[in-house]
Amino acid sequence: MHIKGVEEVEAFLREKGLYDTQTEHKLMLRKFNIKSNFLTRHLLDYDAYKNTFPEAGHIWREMGYSRKERLKFWLAEHHMCFLLKILQKSVWNKI
Repeated sequence: MHIKGVEEVEAFLREKGLYDTQTEHKLMLRKFNIKSNFLTRHLLDYDAYKNTFPEAGHIWREMGYSRKERLKFWLAEHHMCFLLKILQKSVWNKI
């Protein structure tokens, strides 16, 4: 539902000629927010993370995430989700 909503807003803004660099950046932040939900401990769906808004994959570097969150996104970015699974099952809450 959120994915479709962002896609429709983006299409509308492009159609109306309202899509600019600032709008693109804000949409990328929203896209990554949606995308990041696929890496939660309760969901952890790497394929969905990888395939949902791939264009927003690196924007986490600009955001003020905790060290733990940055590690999670770095592991996903480098296709090391198997390590993320191990961390989440064992020591993740201690980091």
